[in-house]
Amino acid sequence: DGIMKWLISTSFLWFILAIYFDNIFPNPFGVRKPWFYFMQSTYWTGKGGNAAI
Repeated sequence: DGIMKWLISTSFLWFILAIYFDNIFPNPFGVRKPWFYFMQSTYWTGKGGNAAI
């Protein structure tokens, strides 16, 4: 029982960290976000940012 809780909680932690690091490190297909990107209202609302021309 305790091992399953540990497995699920650490899997969730690694999943969250993978998403976070995927967004803050630059890749060939985009630019990196600031380390605090998840605290910005534009991240949660989808409003703002650069408009496509």
